Amino acid sequence: MFPTLQDGDLVLIDKKPKAYNIGDICVLVPPDEADKIVIKRITKVKPMDRLYWFLGDNRSNSHDSRDYGWVNVENIEGRVIKQWQRKKNK
Repeated sequence: MFPTLQDGDLVLIDKKPKAYNIGDICVLVPPDEADKIVIKRITKVKPMDRLYWFLGDNRSNSHDSRDYGWVNVENIEGRVIKQWQRKKNK
């Protein structure tokens, strides 16, 4: 599992994965905010309906499926396959 991402971190995404699975970190457009892109983790799947439940790793301070509900596959931009943490200036 990837560690929690921070603002400014870089990610590489697979825009056409064969499948999305529980535990995958994905880039998505929240159903209630079409002008925003977020990165969340899949925690539940409804396979027959192609629906996904996303939660942020920082659960106490996250706008996620607890607010906007199940997410259609069309709202998913891709799956994170690599990340780079930003370098902190000292």
